[in-house]
Amino acid sequence: MTAWGLAALAATLCGCGSDSSGARAVASVDTGALPTSYRMVLHADCGERQLIGDFDLRVRDGRVVEAGPPRLLHRTALELDDFPTLVDLVDMAANAEPDADVELRTDDSGIPTSLRIDHDPSSIDDEECYRVTGLRPLAG
Repeated sequence: MTAWGLAALAATLCGCGSDSSGARAVASVDTGALPTSYRMVLHADCGERQLIGDFDLRVRDGRVVEAGPPRLLHRTALELDDFPTLVDLVDMAANAEPDADVELRTDDSGIPTSLRIDHDPSSIDDEECYRVTGLRPLAG
């Protein structure tokens, strides 16, 4: 992401542009500083979507290369590209519709810890909720 893109992301998502229609409390994140190879547990738990549950992910060079548990993957027919990486979570927040309620939380080092997006606050079951735990970097 360019410096301009980061500045636009920070200005757009800092919560400064909130109006009465909903939340826009999103932390600015330098995606270039995020790890590219790591393990994490992704907890996906709201809305009517196929990606629901707790998944152990292994990300290598910015791409999900392994996801489990296998029993849950087979039941849902999810593909590796269906799972968001840390950068994907930030991008989802940055690219949400202007009327969406978005809340991206990070830890003290700027790593995303949760994302909640209500794409259309006037409808039901269109939300996406993700929580990240157990983040561990992978050796080269």
